[in-house]
Amino acid sequence: MLSWFLFMILADLHIHSKYSSQMLYFYDNEIMKLLKNIYPKNIFPEKIIVDIWKKSLLWKIFKISDSLSDPQDILRKAAEQGLKVISVTDHNTLLGSWEAKKYARKFGITVISGMEISTSDGEILGYGLKEKIPAMLSAEEAIKAIHKQGAVAVAAHPYNRRPVRREFRSLRKKKISTLSLDGLEVVNCLTGRISKRFLKLGREKKLALLSNSDSHDLVMIGTIKTGFPDGCKKETDFLEAIRKRLTIPLKGKPKIFKAGLKLFWYSTFARKKIRF
Repeated sequence: MLSWFLFMILADLHIHSKYSSQMLYFYDNEIMKLLKNIYPKNIFPEKIIVDIWKKSLLWKIFKISDSLSDPQDILRKAAEQGLKVISVTDHNTLLGSWEAKKYARKFGITVISGMEISTSDGEILGYGLKEKIPAMLSAEEAIKAIHKQGAVAVAAHPYNRRPVRREFRSLRKKKISTLSLDGLEVVNCLTGRISKRFLKLGREKKLALLSNSDSHDLVMIGTIKTGFPDGCKKETDFLEAIRKRLTIPLKGKPKIFKAGLKLFWYSTFARKKIRF
């Protein structure tokens, strides 16, 4: 047990990239099925839509994204923070996650494919996904679709009760108790402290307990971490550790003020150009 603590692998499995939120309103399943039939299998239809979207007038005016981070910069920062595994979990798209995988070997980091899924009941993190899950399904439907891919489902920041748009709400405690989840987050960079209420719920439900930064900016990456058993190397190892509840949530020291100022400056004044 002592070696577990001394040599545990540090992970941040909730990071957003520049692709986050752009695909929120492109979830007409019939359109996606049509695109899959038209284009070769090696061309992801979602990427085509993003290419069209980024050339539109609305994109040029508003540069709609809830993060500024490039996937390669995310891995570089993660390496500097001593992280051995990350997951880029953009809102309702796998584009950032898949791009991050291209740089995994370069930085010596395991990248778990992931996505933060908007459901009608609240947000759910899917890890190990091979295909995206449509937005605004019920929580039950989304979890079933996640498990069908052999992936794991984790409740995202359930302690967060800030008033936000419907797509970005958190699952309620009562709802979590009824779902077939694999884990839940008990702390992120907005709190820095482990939620005792959801720590207790996780233990009662026998769920894996995770602590992630929920970073929307490079400065927040790795400020909150989850501990995994030494010996986990591949994506499947980390997924299995979540299924077996072999994770340890670690509180951290979030840099909320610094990150908040930076995001405010970029979005309000700087209009930083995001390159694709």
